[in-house]
Amino acid sequence: MRRSGEIRYALHAIEPTSHGRYVNEFFRTWESIGVMRFKQSVDSQLTHSAGASWIVTRASADVASTLEVDNLTDANVFDNFWVHSPRVVSS
Repeated sequence: MRRSGEIRYALHAIEPTSHGRYVNEFFRTWESIGVMRFKQSVDSQLTHSAGASWIVTRASADVASTLEVDNLTDANVFDNFWVHSPRVVSS
């Protein structure tokens, strides 16, 4: 319900984001246990992510929507168990 003299306003903002992550080569198990030449390792990894948020601010409420893409270069990224982490798009 709108009263006379009430001022309504809306502000729009777009906020871009980007992230970079580097993980150095690491062993799958404890480094101090076992024979070094038989140890399995996971190669170093470099990933990039980017996203943007659209924010609408009104007198009564704020509304935001975000789109983010992980692993932009579709690099081979693995965890400790060699499970592949694919490219992800989320909103």
